[in-house]
Amino acid sequence: MLNIMAKLMFLLLGTVATGNMQFSSPSCDQLSSSKLNFVAEWRKLKPYITSASSSSDNDPNRGAPTEGLLYELLHRMINPGRISYKLVKASSRPSNTTENTTISIPVMIKRHVDGPCDIRVHHSKGPAYIAKRNQMKPLTQLGRSFINGGQIIGLTLILTVISGVFIWILSVPARLYSILWMLLGMVNFSVLTATFASSLNYEIEADLNLFGKTVAVLNGSLARHAAVSVGAKYIEFNDIEVMIKALAEVKNSPVNGLLLDRHVAVASLELFKKNSLEIARTLDYDYFIGMSIRPPQNSTLICDMVKKCVDELVHSEAFELTALKGLSDSISVVQNEKQSTSLFNDYEFLIILLALFGVLLGGGLLWEYFYYRPKMERLNKVNEDFEMTGGERNKDSDKAILLANEVDDLCDECRAKVENIMKEEGKQRLQSLQSVISPFDGFSISAIPGVSSIRKIGSELPLTRKSKKNKQEVVTL
Repeated sequence: MLNIMAKLMFLLLGTVATGNMQFSSPSCDQLSSSKLNFVAEWRKLKPYITSASSSSDNDPNRGAPTEGLLYELLHRMINPGRISYKLVKASSRPSNTTENTTISIPVMIKRHVDGPCDIRVHHSKGPAYIAKRNQMKPLTQLGRSFINGGQIIGLTLILTVISGVFIWILSVPARLYSILWMLLGMVNFSVLTATFASSLNYEIEADLNLFGKTVAVLNGSLARHAAVSVGAKYIEFNDIEVMIKALAEVKNSPVNGLLLDRHVAVASLELFKKNSLEIARTLDYDYFIGMSIRPPQNSTLICDMVKKCVDELVHSEAFELTALKGLSDSISVVQNEKQSTSLFNDYEFLIILLALFGVLLGGGLLWEYFYYRPKMERLNKVNEDFEMTGGERNKDSDKAILLANEVDDLCDECRAKVENIMKEEGKQRLQSLQSVISPFDGFSISAIPGVSSIRKIGSELPLTRKSKKNKQEVVTL
């Protein structure tokens, strides 16, 4: 009687210990109480199974995984003393010739495939497409937008020229400068808001389209099928970090993007940000994340036992909450930069436009106060030197004013002398005018506003003759 009571107490204690370690499930209790040994061949794939160890992934003696959705499942399903872990780099399912039961984890299982030894755990909606972030310089991006919107820009330029007809009465430099100002205004308010935005939309659509592109996928994953279904070519890699390095290459990158399970992609956001990558879009290609059982001598009895245990655990409320919590905690929290549809994001385009505005404004001020006004002062001085009104004539002056009829009354010798004097005067006036052509020649401090007033002069500068009200020609001698 005492022996029977002792055996019952021992069995009760064993059941309590098993219940603390695992979910209460008859199938899992049967699996845990069996004498089967398991070898889990796992590859690091956060958030499904990973290790917090700082050891290198290439270290064959690396310890067992410590976290992840599938790790929690194994930990609750099998007695930890009956399972060993082996880190692998590639997903493969060779035949098992050992006495142990081998578990490949994680594996992707097609939605319509239900093999006896394929254990479904988590339903995934499909992979995510990771692309390189646009790091084009603002000036280059602005130039490409002008190229893509060439027709609209040409029409804008034509309208600008038509508008310039109304200021055609001004000088040629003034007309060109005014047209340039109007063109800058039209570019700011029309081209840089409509053309540039449409150009960016075209570039974004081209980046999101996978047709004819080369993408990187994990070896053995169903991302290969997803890539082919959208018309893309795939290259297989054994490690996510190698995939990221291949895409992040500045020149001659072998791939245009990555295809990773969406939960894996979200868990790697911080790593993507460091390499200037971002999730561009998701693909609709349903599959299951789970494990593959390879029992000794390919017996399916163990597969049935494991599948029943997994089904009971996965559909239990306690494990469902644990899985949701694990997937949520695995998401990398990244502080995204503020983004908007404005062209002045990060103030780069605003600085460019302000620089153009400053150059035009500064150029206009320099032209006005260092070239135009000094030139007008020189021209005014030349006119004062060569022209005299009737009241300014004095007896000691070597110059005189002759009317046209007075010149006709002169003798031939005197008339020839007068004509020679006119020619010499014209040459001197021409030389004086040519000396004003240099932009900084004749610059005076009085040209700056506030120093002295500038006298306005007429636009026509007579060379040798001056008209009066009586319409008589005047010759200066």
